[in-house]
Amino acid sequence: TSVTVDKGAIPFLLGGANVMCPGLTNPGGEMPADDDEKNGLEKGDGVVIYAEGKELPLAVGMMTMSSRDVRKKNKGNGIEVSHFLGDGLWLTEEIQ
Repeated sequence: TSVTVDKGAIPFLLGGANVMCPGLTNPGGEMPADDDEKNGLEKGDGVVIYAEGKELPLAVGMMTMSSRDVRKKNKGNGIEVSHFLGDGLWLTEEIQ
């Protein structure tokens, strides 16, 4: 499952920050739609994080709340980032 953050979140993500709710709800941000019976994303779901206007993902992480709660609260940490473009894992040449 994937989400898209708005352009304003890009430098923060590349610095290792978690994704704040407004980065997902502002224009340019996208999450799977919620319906009456089911959330698009549940707390704990793993997500691939894309940036607005970019073709490739820049991070992966886990939802800290459901997509419905992200939209409702629109405040606080929405995704805990576990790996991002340019971090130590990305720079590792070989894993043994």
